[in-house]
Amino acid sequence: MKIWMSPPTEQKRGVGGFTARAVVGIAGIGIAAFILVVGVAALTISAERNKELISLAACAAAVVLVLWMAVSLGRSLHRDAVIFCRDEEDRLYVADVRQWVGWHRGLLGYLETAASIQRCLARVREQLEDWKSVPDQALEICNVNGIREHARHYALVCQVRDRDGRRMQRTILLMKGYEGEEELLRELERRQSWENKVEAQADRNLFLGIVCLAALAVSILLCILSHPACGQLPGAIYFPCLGMAFLAFGAMLYFLIRHRRGES
Repeated sequence: MKIWMSPPTEQKRGVGGFTARAVVGIAGIGIAAFILVVGVAALTISAERNKELISLAACAAAVVLVLWMAVSLGRSLHRDAVIFCRDEEDRLYVADVRQWVGWHRGLLGYLETAASIQRCLARVREQLEDWKSVPDQALEICNVNGIREHARHYALVCQVRDRDGRRMQRTILLMKGYEGEEELLRELERRQSWENKVEAQADRNLFLGIVCLAALAVSILLCILSHPACGQLPGAIYFPCLGMAFLAFGAMLYFLIRHRRGES
C-alpha cells in the first residue's frame, strides 16, 4: 500500500503534535493581533497630522496580515489532516479526518476538536501502515474531472465513491508539500479521462462572475446617485439598490471561487 502524507504527519511525533501546532498557530495569531493593535494605537497617537488616514491605513494593513496568517495556518493544518493512499488493487483513496470528528464552538471547543483530529490521525495511520487496510470513511477517487494548479495548492474536481457505493462529485484541495507529491499527481492525472484532458470547455463560472461584477457596479452607482448627499435619483430606491449590491457581491464571490477551483 502506498501512502501520501504531509511531512509532519509522516513523522510519528508529527501526528502527536497536531494539537500543539494548532494551538501554537492560534496563539501566534492572537499575539500578533494584540501587538498590531498596540502598534496602530501608538502610531496614531504619535502622528501629528492625518491621524485618521494613518489609523485607517494601519488598521487595514493589520487586518490583512492577520487574515493572511489565519489562511496560512488553515492550509498547513488542512495538509496535515488529509491523507491519500493507493491499495493493492490500484484504487486511490482520500481520507480527510477533519470530516470524521465533531466540531465544537469557542476556544475550548477548538482545542477539543484539534485533539479529536489528532487521535483520529493516529488511528488512520496505524490502520494504513500496520493493518494495510483503508478506513471505511475514506472516499475512493474514481475519476478526476479536472486539476487546476495554484501557488500553494491544487484544486481537484473528482468523482468519488463511498463504501456504500454512492457516487458524488467533490472538490478536493491538495496542498503542496506532500512527500512523493509528483507521484501522487501522476496517479491523479492517470485517472483523468482523455476528454477532460483535450477538450477546452467554456468556463461558465468566470462569465457569470463578470456579469455579477457588472451588476455590482451598476448597483453601487445607483446607490451613490440615490443617496441624499447626491440626490440625483429618488431616495426610495437607495435601500433596494443597496440590497442588490449585497446580493451581487455574494454571487460574484460564489462564481469566482468555483472558477478558481475549476468546478463546472
